[in-house]
Amino acid sequence: MIWDDMSKSDVTTKHNSTPAEWIEWRLLNTVFTDLGSSQPGDATLPGNGEPEQDPARKVTWNLWSVPGVQPMLGRIFTQDEDNKGVRVAVISYGLWQRRFGGSLDIIGRKIPLNDEAYEVIGVMPRGLFFMPARDIDVWVPASFPDWMRKSLWVYFRSAVRYRFGRSGTCSTV
Repeated sequence: MIWDDMSKSDVTTKHNSTPAEWIEWRLLNTVFTDLGSSQPGDATLPGNGEPEQDPARKVTWNLWSVPGVQPMLGRIFTQDEDNKGVRVAVISYGLWQRRFGGSLDIIGRKIPLNDEAYEVIGVMPRGLFFMPARDIDVWVPASFPDWMRKSLWVYFRSAVRYRFGRSGTCSTV
């Protein structure tokens, strides 16, 4: 993860980055192969009994290029889908097994998340561990609105992968 170092000011010494900073860093980047961004959230899935509250992340379309992970089924969302706020979702292997019985027809199925219909486009591999916890079940597009692309007060976490020949592979803090 990338932190803003605020140690020379009167504020807390570390802050998560903002969407505006992420956009600027990607534009000016010469050190990393890519920079992805993510924000925590929850996804409520209704069921036959009580609704299930699942840990989720809003992520940028390119986040998966940082760890180099691809879904075991389906695909990840595109830059166009992220920019336009298309309601698509990538789900975890655990959620796929637990709620959908490992059904292969999950790809393309619409599921209700937080009272909105999302199309499942991918299932991540079993045991995936990346940013920030093992228990993330749903990833949806970050879809930064215009005001957020300019604001320095909305915090997201960013992750990077160094270019070949640089030290390190994938940095998260």
